Amino acid sequence: MCLVSWRASSADCCKWSRVTCDPDTGHVVELYLRNCFFRGTISSSVGKLTKLKSLNVYFSKLNGSLPAEIGSLERLEVLELQINQLDGEIPSSIGRLSRLRVLDLSDNRFTGSLPASIGNLKALEHFRVYGNSLKGTLPESLGGLTALETFEAYDNQDSIPDVFGSLKKLQFATLSDNRFRGDIPTSLASLDKLVSLDVSRNAMSGQIPEALAGSSGLSNLDFSDNQLSGVIPMKIMALPELRYFNVSNNRLHGQIPQVGRFSASAFMGNPGLCDAPLPPCTASSEEST
Repeated sequence: MCLVSWRASSADCCKWSRVTCDPDTGHVVELYLRNCFFRGTISSSVGKLTKLKSLNVYFSKLNGSLPAEIGSLERLEVLELQINQLDGEIPSSIGRLSRLRVLDLSDNRFTGSLPASIGNLKALEHFRVYGNSLKGTLPESLGGLTALETFEAYDNQDSIPDVFGSLKKLQFATLSDNRFRGDIPTSLASLDKLVSLDVSRNAMSGQIPEALAGSSGLSNLDFSDNQLSGVIPMKIMALPELRYFNVSNNRLHGQIPQVGRFSASAFMGNPGLCDAPLPPCTASSEEST
């Protein structure tokens, strides 16, 4: 029923539902096709809509690859293709969309690595690419996304690059359910606007960097289900805005800093941790630390 008004006999497509045109030029500037349950592929002819500013085909059944011609839409500001069945690699031509503010490719079947050209999207504010089958390291070029506020890439990649410290406007970083290994980058500590950091369900090791306490606005920290060791930094648990904190199922040890207000479930699965809300420390537990 989405396209009931779309008729070849109707010469003026600006009168069709879910189509917005520029009132002065008559060019199509927005296609809002959310929840239309389309089947089939995205035609390469999409590249002819050179005046398009917003393309939303969220929650359909599109399949096949994202055509390279998408890079011809150089006025595009919003590209939302989440919850489809698109596959293949994300085309490098996407890096030509220099005005793009919102890019959502989540919950598809994309493979390969993120193209380095993503770093050319200097205006990008919100980037979601979770729920695909991407692999490899996140490209160093991500450090060029200086306007980025939201980055969600869980269930995809292999490692977190240090360039995340360059994303000075980043507020929400969801990097859970990947294959991340190694230390949590200390460069994240330079993100003073960071509100939420989720690196749960990876294979990260090393210690929780105390320097993260420099992001005083943090309200959500999830380090659960990794291989982190060492003690819990008191400065982090004392963050004034912290509302959610989870370090369960790691290899942490020592006394839990008594400055928090979190339940036992936030600390479970760390045999070396002790003190409230877990059982009190004993001489043997203190010796083990």
